[in-house]
Amino acid sequence: MTITKNQIKKALENSGYLLEDRINKVLVKNGWSTIPNARFKDIITETEREIDIVALKDIIQKSLNFDLINSTLLVECMNNKEPIAFFENLDRLPSRIAALNFNALNDNFWSILSKAQSNLKSENVFIYSSQYCSFQKTQKQKEFNDGWIALHPDIKHDSINSLFQYIQFHKKEYKESKNTIEFINGFYYRPLIVLQGELLSVKQSKDLKIQNENHIKFQIAKTDNNGRYFVIDVITENYLPDYLKLIKNEDLEISKMIEANRDKLID
Repeated sequence: MTITKNQIKKALENSGYLLEDRINKVLVKNGWSTIPNARFKDIITETEREIDIVALKDIIQKSLNFDLINSTLLVECMNNKEPIAFFENLDRLPSRIAALNFNALNDNFWSILSKAQSNLKSENVFIYSSQYCSFQKTQKQKEFNDGWIALHPDIKHDSINSLFQYIQFHKKEYKESKNTIEFINGFYYRPLIVLQGELLSVKQSKDLKIQNENHIKFQIAKTDNNGRYFVIDVITENYLPDYLKLIKNEDLEISKMIEANRDKLID
C-alpha cells in the first residue's frame, strides 16, 4: 500500500523541508542570492556535508567596480518540536557585528568591523550563551522527573559542527589568496540557526527565570578557531525579517568603512 497524500503532508510537516523552503523564499525576497543544500567537504573526516542554505549579497559600493566582497549567511534550519533553551551564563552585551567568524581578507579587516560597530552605536543588548538543551518525554518517575528530561540533542550539535566545518573548508581553500591594488576579493560569514519552534532563555538566580526569545547569540569555544570564539546567531523563524534588517544596516556601514580604508586590505 502506497503512502497517501495526507500521510505525505504529515511527514513533510514533521520534517525540516518546508521550513527550509520558507526561509529560502524570505532570503530571495530580501535580495539574497541563495544556494540551497550547499555541499562541502569536512576537512577532518574527508566526508561530504551540506549546509541547508548559503546566501550571498555583494556589499561593495558602485565606485569600487573591480572589487568583489560578499556578505554571506550560512543557514541551518531546525523544525524543533520541543523548545530549545539557552542558559544565560554570560554577560548581556551590546550588539557586535552579527556573529562574524572568518573573512578572506587580512587582519586589518577586524579593525574595520570594530570601527563599523562603533559607528552604528547600537542600543540593542543581546543574550550571549555558551550552553543549551532541549527536552524529551520519558517514563514518569515521581522522585526524579515529571515525565520530561532535559538533554543535549545530537542533531543540534551536528548542525553547529556543519556551520563551523563549512567555514574551515573555505578558509583552507582561500588560504593563499592575495588582494592587490587592482582587485580585492573577499567575504565574511554569519552562521545562523533558524528555529521553527520555541527559543527560550534560562537564567538562574534566586528563582529559575524562563522566557521566550527571538534572538540569542550562542558562543562556543573551538580549539581550531585561532583562539576566537565561534559565535552563531540563533533566531526564530518569525524574527528573520527583523534580523535581515539588522544585518542590512551593518553591511551598509561595513561597505562604507571598506571603501574608506581600502588601502589597508591590500596584502
